Amino acid sequence: MKRKVFGVLACLGLTFLGHAKVLTVSNNVASPGQYTALQTACDAAASNDTIYIHGSEISYGNVNLYKPLVLIGTGVNAQKRFRFSSYINNIQIGWNSSTTQNGGGSKIFGLDIQNLYMDDSPTSSGIKNILIQRNRIVSLTMYGARVATNININNNVINNVNIYGKSIYLKNNVILGGVSGGEKDFVGTLVVAHNVIYGTCIIKRGSIYNNIFYSSSSEVFQSCEYTSITRNLVIGKINYTNANIVFGTNTGGENILNEDPLFVDVNTNLLSYSYTYPTSGPFADYHLSAGSPAIGAGIGGVDLGIYGGDTPFFEGTSEDGRNRYFPMPAIPVMLDMNIVNSSVLKNGKIKVEFKARKQD
Repeated sequence: MKRKVFGVLACLGLTFLGHAKVLTVSNNVASPGQYTALQTACDAAASNDTIYIHGSEISYGNVNLYKPLVLIGTGVNAQKRFRFSSYINNIQIGWNSSTTQNGGGSKIFGLDIQNLYMDDSPTSSGIKNILIQRNRIVSLTMYGARVATNININNNVINNVNIYGKSIYLKNNVILGGVSGGEKDFVGTLVVAHNVIYGTCIIKRGSIYNNIFYSSSSEVFQSCEYTSITRNLVIGKINYTNANIVFGTNTGGENILNEDPLFVDVNTNLLSYSYTYPTSGPFADYHLSAGSPAIGAGIGGVDLGIYGGDTPFFEGTSEDGRNRYFPMPAIPVMLDMNIVNSSVLKNGKIKVEFKARKQD
């Protein structure tokens, strides 16, 4: 819901931060922050502090998170006068070999990330309680993270995903390449649910449900093992049968095969539903049209795709199709500022009008 707020923004929406500190970082000279380098800000922050990362035309480079921190960017396609994103080359949520501290408990919102890594210590109790939400990520990878626990990845646009861990939840994302993860000899909780996925899904000992899949080349689930594959819609260039979906050590069923999900996007070629970068169109619309076979077809009678389930995709504003899959972080954001009075007498007051939006 869009809200416009006029007047001074009390507390700038920071009350949810409790006693943790707020730090700001900006390498944009027109919008200075407390720090110019993101790694320097992370090193200076205490555990559970929040770092606001200003939008900029310059990348913030690489950063390692060895303590629990909250990183909040401007959103990938910020819906304000200057649409600069908070772009980072590589983020590694890892562990410090000298202190044994790790980045467990970190939360990442509204960033444009080239590579996001989670690298777990084989001798630690594991990286735990990570939330990755409302970002654009080219590559998301977890290394050696068998004991990673409660990793929640939702409402993102991601190119490729490679995930391993004790409990991982990949929900309500648009995924433009393949998904792989899990190990057949390791029992954990690996859930892939309510996504729109272009490409193959290679999962070992996981649960795949309520997704919409499209593959332009090969069979979607050809290398899955010991995995439940239930109530997904699967369409591609080959003619899918139950034997292509549930085979060998896999279980499941009730999948919808070879049917168009009837997204609201008017294009008839399913490939045209793929995401395009927000400087150009057309822009995909993954809402389901009336009569879609995906409506109510999921486990529990919910819709398949990114708008169903318990973490439905939260959209940006509808004023511009580029914003649909890039909602800004769930904090008040100042969109514009104007000085109302054209002149001010000595000892007079300047009247300032702020315009802001809170995403949800």
